[in-house]
Amino acid sequence: MLRRRGSGATGDPSGSALVGRGVVLATVLLVAVVCLPRLVPRSQSDDHGTFVSVAERLLAGDRLYVDVWDNKDPVFYWVMALGRLVSPVADVAVEIAWMLLACVATWLLARSRGLGRTLSLLVSGLALLVLTGSAYIAGMTHLPGIALALAAIASAWRRHWVVAGIIVGLVVL
Repeated sequence: MLRRRGSGATGDPSGSALVGRGVVLATVLLVAVVCLPRLVPRSQSDDHGTFVSVAERLLAGDRLYVDVWDNKDPVFYWVMALGRLVSPVADVAVEIAWMLLACVATWLLARSRGLGRTLSLLVSGLALLVLTGSAYIAGMTHLPGIALALAAIASAWRRHWVVAGIIVGLVVL
């Protein structure tokens, strides 16, 4: 049986496949650059100011729901407090980390459904675009819940039951 040169049958990608991968990579990078400013929490937001205050009180030694209280989950505050332990502007890094977790989980889900690496990368980039859509507000508690839920689903789909169970436990917290 004859194989076309560069058809990918021998593991050698053709020129058009390389161009397609380049276009997908450029598209995902463009989406990331466009979405990056949306990941910066606004300090003018009343809610975000409350979150920062609670995280700072935790770092000062107060106990959550005893000495300082807000109606958000503890994991949200513990992660925020850990970030603020490193830097007072770590809110942006924490937000980016949650978004990366959501995108990696989406990539893993796409891969586990049989999509190739390039198409999975495109799906992950589209997930970034969807997650930072009009309903998204940086620094709020929705993104950690979504990222953890996607990670739990991806872990379960890949039959990593213990990891999925731990992540579900974090979502419940």
